[in-house]
Amino acid sequence: MRCILFLPTFIIFFLFALPSFAEEYLSEEMFLKKLQSTNDNYEKSYYLVGLAQLHWEKNPSLTIKYGKEALKYAEASNNPERIAFALNCVAYGQQKKGFRAQASKNFHRALIVAEKAHLNILRAKILNNLGAMEKDDGRVNIAKDYFEQALEMADEDTRISLLNNLASCYIVLKRYEEAEKLLQTYLDYQEMVEDTLYMGIAIGNIGDIYHARGQFDIAKEKYLLSLQYAEKVNDHYGMVFIKNSLGDIAIRKQEYTLATSIFKEAEQIAKKHQFQSLELDANLGRAETYAARQNYKKGYQMLWAQIQLRDSLYNQNLISELSKVKTSYELENKTLELEAANRKNALLEMERKNHLLVMCLTWGIFMIGLIIFYQFRKKQKEKDNLFKIIQESKNEIEAQNEELIASNEEIEAQRFHLSEANQKLEQANLEVEKKSTDLLSSIQYARGIQEAILPNDAKLKALLGNHLIFFQPMQIVSGDYFWLEKIENKIFWAVIDCTGHGVAGAFMSMTSFSLLYQIINVEKNDQPAKILQLLKRRLEKILHHNNPNRNEGLEIGLCVMDLEQNQLEFSGSFQRLYIYEEQVGLSKFPGDRTAIGGSFISKNIFEQHKIILNERQTLYMMTDGLQDQFGGPRDQKFLIKNLELLLIDIQGLDLNEQKKAIEQNFNEWKGQQAQTDDILLMGIKWKNIMAANFNKESILNDSLHR
Repeated sequence: MRCILFLPTFIIFFLFALPSFAEEYLSEEMFLKKLQSTNDNYEKSYYLVGLAQLHWEKNPSLTIKYGKEALKYAEASNNPERIAFALNCVAYGQQKKGFRAQASKNFHRALIVAEKAHLNILRAKILNNLGAMEKDDGRVNIAKDYFEQALEMADEDTRISLLNNLASCYIVLKRYEEAEKLLQTYLDYQEMVEDTLYMGIAIGNIGDIYHARGQFDIAKEKYLLSLQYAEKVNDHYGMVFIKNSLGDIAIRKQEYTLATSIFKEAEQIAKKHQFQSLELDANLGRAETYAARQNYKKGYQMLWAQIQLRDSLYNQNLISELSKVKTSYELENKTLELEAANRKNALLEMERKNHLLVMCLTWGIFMIGLIIFYQFRKKQKEKDNLFKIIQESKNEIEAQNEELIASNEEIEAQRFHLSEANQKLEQANLEVEKKSTDLLSSIQYARGIQEAILPNDAKLKALLGNHLIFFQPMQIVSGDYFWLEKIENKIFWAVIDCTGHGVAGAFMSMTSFSLLYQIINVEKNDQPAKILQLLKRRLEKILHHNNPNRNEGLEIGLCVMDLEQNQLEFSGSFQRLYIYEEQVGLSKFPGDRTAIGGSFISKNIFEQHKIILNERQTLYMMTDGLQDQFGGPRDQKFLIKNLELLLIDIQGLDLNEQKKAIEQNFNEWKGQQAQTDDILLMGIKWKNIMAANFNKESILNDSLHR
């Protein structure tokens, strides 16, 4: 049925095509004023994306126009985030206009840019758009895979909206109970935030479930309520889609006059607002209505008008249906046409024979004259060509002599200039070599400073006992580092991944190190959730002081281990804590999807996990460098699922052997590929910590006073 097979593009795309961070809410006039007042490429791209979004619903042509202009300035500013947003706008406008191949190409371009720049939240939104397109084209299982990938990296708002997407897939797959449960959760959320538009969409989708089940009265009730919400917010796209669904129900209930009226209203609104795909659905509905009433002529006319409007949007199923209606219509006139055709064919056969005879005589005379003329022209042309060849050869020899003289003079001049250029190049190479040496020395010195802030081996052994650290920076200095402190009876252990790598990552690591020291050592905060809240607030205040659109930030996992209570409290930002225990397996405690830093606006609340510890447990935390490493036979990422399997496989080894096994697996996977990011993975055993802190107190005291 039409409402199930063609779930509206508007519902899915409009929910997920919006940027994840809060664009300043401006009118078109204000956007244009701001655009004219700046010469900065980044800001121009920002405001043009805003203009594109203003026209998404009513004028997709302007969305494409502003999106392409935004892409030009984004590429000039060399900012991956702005490039991805601009491509997303262009693709969305193309999809609304029905240019599906172009839209798919640009969505994939945006996805590649976002993935290379580690813009995971934006990647989730683009994956949703791709899933929506696959869903509209009938590839439901592929769409479902895209949605599930997006769930792993989406922020809170996008995760809520994904419920609607997955529900649409479940409806097509006839998993109605799961779909209704997801849609009810989604509706409850929209009622909580009082969003009229999306409340109507959710109710309409619930109506689709009852429509698919054949419970037409309940479906009609849901559709009418959804239509009221759409009319309230002037959602013309939603109004057309719901009317098409109501028309379909009227056909099923054999209320053909009502169905014709509803489809006609839907067609008028769709044509006014240039919703081609929905206009096609309305045309198809009217054709079905006429066919059901055995008015084949009218049905044929409606389907033929639809074929002209559609171009390449529909497949051979529609053409087949057109043929059926057309055949029914043509049967009415077949008898009369057959008699007239027989008489006409006899006359045409006689005329054809006469015409063929005249044509043969005419062409025979013409061909004889043509052969005579051709032979004459051939002889004349041979004479002209011979003279022309002689003259051209003479001119070519003279020209070559002149070119040879000029070439000799030019070679002499080039030799002189080349000698001069070689001398300048040698001097430039010496200067570049000196600057490179100075720069390398500075970076090496910075590496010494960075290593100085990390806990030394004595302190690590005194606090953690035997432990595992696989630390492999991508460059000389690193954006990944770990933090370890003991204050009274509590050990603070953190693994941090700062934006970028190399010098940029190192600067961010020094900044975050200072903030952690102030919050933990000076201010004596010992609750991980509160520590992350303070770190987020202070780091974002520093980074956004002069530029609110800066993209730097960090991901962190923080554990506070109480030696007296044998318990651990954990909070994280985009990082997980793993605990392995025999007969229990590998347990995973996810961090929040709340960003610390960056240009995205997110909540400032972190969940705090409380875990009772025992001597059979091994704890792991790591950054995303290892799981994101490209390699293997298909040149793809290692992925978190393979890392989790590796942690389980190495449990029979001690921590030193575990490190060797992890390092060996990493090198075999990477092969000849370049390392893509800094890598840090740490593992500790609770029994080792207890032994080190209660049986070796003197070692701890010595290390802390160094």
